[in-house]
Amino acid sequence: MPTATEAVMAGFTSTYLTTLGFTPEAATWVLASHWVGVIAGRLAFGSRVDRAKGRAITIAGLGGAAGVLVFVTASSTTALAVTPFVIGVAIAVVVPTALALGGERYPQSAGTLFGLLLTVAQAAAMIVPGLVGMVAEAASVRVAMSIIVV
Repeated sequence: MPTATEAVMAGFTSTYLTTLGFTPEAATWVLASHWVGVIAGRLAFGSRVDRAKGRAITIAGLGGAAGVLVFVTASSTTALAVTPFVIGVAIAVVVPTALALGGERYPQSAGTLFGLLLTVAQAAAMIVPGLVGMVAEAASVRVAMSIIVV
């Protein structure tokens, strides 16, 4: 779920980076770049996905997963600093495009569908960060962050 990815990125990017040697200030700026990436991705791609919503969601999800994979395996400080922005750009269109696709497919029940989709998304955004935290305590933050590749 992209909302879970966003929640984990928001909750653990700074911690992850400080465990890898970033200063808290630098880690916070890198986290902020993730949100800039989300905004930039929505602005850049939001109007371009109208004709191929399903394909856009697939490509964005795969791009986000690839970005997270690079993030959790990188040892270069440059890669670690840039990847959260890239992840933000990659996953930016998933949630709004999924909602639009659902609304198009079930226009007679759009309100119910939006409520259901947003509820599931927010539940994932509550559960997955907790899971990541438990894994981080039991193993490591790097292993924990790997969860959001899936």
